[in-house]
Amino acid sequence: MICEIEPSIFPIPATMHKGAVYSYIVPAVLAFWIQTIVTGFEIRINTNPSAVEFGDSLEVNCTTTCTDPIINVEYKPGTQLHRTNGSNWFTDYFPTVHTWDFAAPCTVTCKSESSQLKEEKMVVTVYNREVNITSPPEVLEVNRAYSLECIGPRVYPNNKLILTWLRGSEIVQSNSTGEQGYPDEDKRLRNVFSFTASVSDDGQVYTCLAEVDLGSSNRKRIANSSVTLQTHYQTSVRMLAAQIVGLISAAFVASALLCCIITYLYSLFRN
Repeated sequence: MICEIEPSIFPIPATMHKGAVYSYIVPAVLAFWIQTIVTGFEIRINTNPSAVEFGDSLEVNCTTTCTDPIINVEYKPGTQLHRTNGSNWFTDYFPTVHTWDFAAPCTVTCKSESSQLKEEKMVVTVYNREVNITSPPEVLEVNRAYSLECIGPRVYPNNKLILTWLRGSEIVQSNSTGEQGYPDEDKRLRNVFSFTASVSDDGQVYTCLAEVDLGSSNRKRIANSSVTLQTHYQTSVRMLAAQIVGLISAAFVASALLCCIITYLYSLFRN
């Protein structure tokens, strides 16, 4: 068998002798083959919304760059959905999401890529909107220590929730967990903010904000709850007594001084 090499694909210098042709061509063919295998085809999964509230609807779209794919997807038994599809995509619509561990898988077998099999899976964050603040005393005493506790909503995976305390619009403390948790476990994240009450806290609004981490520095606000503080300055009995003693002492000194002045003036007029 005689193999002729197409010059347009692998250009060979005119001065190259026949023995060097194969040493020139083989690496080029090998590089071309490796690039083809590594590049392959892609699978992209998108959801709308990016994070879903428990009980709400969800849309999942899977698209592939393979031109003749066999697309397969399997959800949990009993999952109700409506599907539309094209030659290289499908979209599943779920009227309600009633599970905390919702995964969107997409498996593609590409016939034009030697029936190469690829699988992608996206875990969708599911949440509710329950945010609770432990109420502080009705009136806070200035210069005393207090704490505000916020209990966040149920979110799975757990590590997607961020709880933030704001003083007005200023962030004063954020909290999150690195644990994914378990879908059947209702473990709520807490954020306890400790502070010393000041006069400026009177009428100040503190807000606990719950957000879902969507990745790439993107967040989705899902719930918040606020509390307005009231403060007063309470003088202790000891401080009050010291102030009274000081006033009495000052009054006594002033009276004595006034008596001396009157006596002196009287003596002048008498003489």
